[in-house]
Amino acid sequence: MCERAKDFWESEEAKVHGDVSDEAFDEYADRVMKYLQPTPDEVVLDVGCGDGGLTGRIAERSRAKIVGMDFSHHLIVKARVKYPDIEWIEGDALKEWKFRKESFDEVLSFSFLQYIPPSEVSFIFSETKRVLKSGGKAFHLDIPDKSKFFRVFNTFRRLIRGGGEIIFN
Repeated sequence: MCERAKDFWESEEAKVHGDVSDEAFDEYADRVMKYLQPTPDEVVLDVGCGDGGLTGRIAERSRAKIVGMDFSHHLIVKARVKYPDIEWIEGDALKEWKFRKESFDEVLSFSFLQYIPPSEVSFIFSETKRVLKSGGKAFHLDIPDKSKFFRVFNTFRRLIRGGGEIIFN
């Protein structure tokens, strides 16, 4: 990620997802719950979790163990204040993830892939596949650029052979 973009996300002015209302976050949480159906005995990773707006709602509704990961120290601090019972990891999704192989039942991201350079998308999906348990699910919500969607989908389709499921919405 370029330094200008990183500087923006670390600034006090940074607003994750603009001005998303509570109602909209509730709707997004409903969509995640519908597709992933996390249960209390599962572990879910939210990549690019920002300040935890969606992550917290998923944790409350599912009672699953949720881990939120974002590269922005500023946003992780906000998430920790809002949802102190969730595990928040400061980590760059464009570098090797600090999780063991097959450590998550589900991986999700919301409004994240649109910020990833096309050349890095296959790395994101390689790491997603690596940390997913056999038969696990990945759910990537909100990819507004349709041309990027098809590149992303085709990349992941090649990587996921051998089990698991990916859902784009």
